[in-house]
Amino acid sequence: MRYLSFLILLISFASSAQDMRQQIMSDFYFSPEAMKSHHNKSVHVFTEIYLNEGEETYNYIITAKSLEGEFDEEGRVIYERYITTPERSHGLGDKTTQHIKTEYGPNGKPSRICTLRDFNDDCNDLKYDKEGNITEMISYGKHSKNLIIKFTWKDGEMIKSDVMSEEENDHKTTYAYNSDGKLEKFSSSYGFKYDYEYKEIGDRSQTILKSYRDDSLTGIRIIEIDTTSKLYTEYIQINGNLDTTSHVKAEYDEYHNLTRLVEVDYTEVLHFDKYGPEATPPPAPVQLNREESVTIKQPKQERPKPRTTIFSSENKYENGLIVKRTLSAKDISGRIDDEFHFVQRFIYEDQPLKIQSWPENEEEW
Repeated sequence: MRYLSFLILLISFASSAQDMRQQIMSDFYFSPEAMKSHHNKSVHVFTEIYLNEGEETYNYIITAKSLEGEFDEEGRVIYERYITTPERSHGLGDKTTQHIKTEYGPNGKPSRICTLRDFNDDCNDLKYDKEGNITEMISYGKHSKNLIIKFTWKDGEMIKSDVMSEEENDHKTTYAYNSDGKLEKFSSSYGFKYDYEYKEIGDRSQTILKSYRDDSLTGIRIIEIDTTSKLYTEYIQINGNLDTTSHVKAEYDEYHNLTRLVEVDYTEVLHFDKYGPEATPPPAPVQLNREESVTIKQPKQERPKPRTTIFSSENKYENGLIVKRTLSAKDISGRIDDEFHFVQRFIYEDQPLKIQSWPENEEEW
């Protein structure tokens, strides 16, 4: 599933550092071998979130189920329901629910993956070659046009992808490939263009994606994955002025679960460099009485530091399965006193879920 998400990311052209961080942090690995050997059919994940925002504010604790999943006889996941409560919702009820169903073919690999979110739904049908490589993916949904992606492989490496979609008659897309057969350029008659560049750095694989609008550079994304585990290891986002706007770097344990993630956000630094300390409106005069007023001088605004947040995860395992994860986050930029941590507990059962929720309409809340 992780590698499939990487393939979709490469042809979707749309992602942010925050999206990448959330995807990495919400991803768990359940070993099919361990699930099968212990006859586990379902898992429930409960999350306790602790927030501390300084001495003058309250501490918040949010407790809720964040994930439930069901597995088949081979220990493979067939259903997942994610309930995401944003870290700083303070229990106000902000939720985003995602349901995922997975079917498997005779080769034991996913043949259909359907996802239902609060705002959309879609399915991906998959075909493979005899080596088990994905050769075709058909994406479709109620609120999206069909998309067909065909992959060409050589020596276990994807060297080419062809994307076809149901487009309007006046809309054309063009694809170009390099000498290795890899996608090198993508252009749309709407004025969007994308250039791809590929690099191999030891056991890491980098994809550099440059995006353009009407021939003007709008941004660069650098995506790095581990070539063996297919896990995201680094993500860099650069704007059209070639300024780095954000940087995410991740590390994992031997079970392929997250142990450390560092996120650096340069947004406020770039804003200060562009507009200077005068970007903040001057304070209004304070009226002392009818005849007299005074303007309180504000301290000189210094150039902010990049906001650097370190997420550290301590994972506990029993019989090869994760049973507890304690994740802490600390802002080390020195600008604010803001930190939180949460504990996730995993409960495994030898019975399937009582119900696989798949609502036809909006969630009941």
